[in-house]
Amino acid sequence: MQLISKSAISDFLGISSAVMCIAHCVAAPFFLSIGAVLLTSSLAKLFFIVFAFLAIWHSTKSMNNRKIAYFMWFSYTIMVIASLFHEQFHWMSYGEYAATSMLISAHWLNLRNNLK
Repeated sequence: MQLISKSAISDFLGISSAVMCIAHCVAAPFFLSIGAVLLTSSLAKLFFIVFAFLAIWHSTKSMNNRKIAYFMWFSYTIMVIASLFHEQFHWMSYGEYAATSMLISAHWLNLRNNLK
């Protein structure tokens, strides 16, 4: 029986975090309309940024496939930039969605690559 590697666990956490991030971004207008300001605060944004950083760092520190590692860090950088500036430039929200989707894809590729 093969044990799940630490990299696989961080990939699962990275995928989960990215899915929660997308759900949070899509549901934020609803949260605001019912007065749930805490869920749309900068603290939630900071949580997703830090959690994504830790998941990517842990996934890439012993990774053999450098292309996937670069793809993860590129996606993360786009996500952070889009997250920081989406209130000034509303079109940056699309960048957040795209970058988060790219992070999900990168973690999935790494997970698939490690389970071979």
